[in-house]
Amino acid sequence: MKDLFGYEAKPRGKHYVKPAGYVMPPGSGPDEKTCKDCKHLCRIRFANTYLKCGLARSAWTGGRKSDILANSPACSKFEEGEHLQEDIQGA
Repeated sequence: MKDLFGYEAKPRGKHYVKPAGYVMPPGSGPDEKTCKDCKHLCRIRFANTYLKCGLARSAWTGGRKSDILANSPACSKFEEGEHLQEDIQGA
């Protein structure tokens, strides 16, 4: 597979897990908006910071599969505003 510049794209590592913690498919919401603009974005702080969708809280796991990407296009449940939920910090 080639990238945008015509170079051969490097394959992902065998342990790569695609983030899939979205409540609805990314891109189904308003144009020009991303997950980082949504009030449902939650930042979970431990040794690293993990981004999760607050609407999918019941599906959160300790793994990458329930993470989201902040620059993903907004979903149909997008609500603009300040992040209403408190940032969760680990012990």
